[in-house]
Amino acid sequence: MISRLNKKDFKKQLIDNTKIGNPMIKGTPFAGYVKFGEFGKPFFGDYDESNFQLTKNSSLFPIPYIIQGHFKSKGDSETEVTINIKRIGFGFYWIRLLPLFLLILLNVIYFHQDSKFDWNVFISINLFISLMFLPILIVKQMKKKFVKKFNKIFNSIE
Repeated sequence: MISRLNKKDFKKQLIDNTKIGNPMIKGTPFAGYVKFGEFGKPFFGDYDESNFQLTKNSSLFPIPYIIQGHFKSKGDSETEVTINIKRIGFGFYWIRLLPLFLLILLNVIYFHQDSKFDWNVFISINLFISLMFLPILIVKQMKKKFVKKFNKIFNSIE
């Protein structure tokens, strides 16, 4: 992908839009322990002279993805950017496995604890748990918006 910013401006955008920290922590339960501040910065991560790792700067609704990338100058007015979207293991699997685990666990508990089977209760429990699968779709949309924001801020075209 090509950024219409030169390398110096690209680096300035990184500085202006990134809160420094380990981006891997945002996909874990420890995301809430990150020191507050710099709310106006959309990205959280680290960077150096030619590499970066960024995730969304949010403690309440983090996304379990990191944009890892490398940038190098391509002329006076463009920068070549290669990115790789990597998932943060804990957060990614937590969103997918917790609802499945609860679905199985609560159904097993219901079948073993209740002596008579009631379809209304069974359906109610499973409908409630199925709502827990909704974050999978929400995170997919958040990932698309995150990449779109990255492309907009860094003036990138594919």
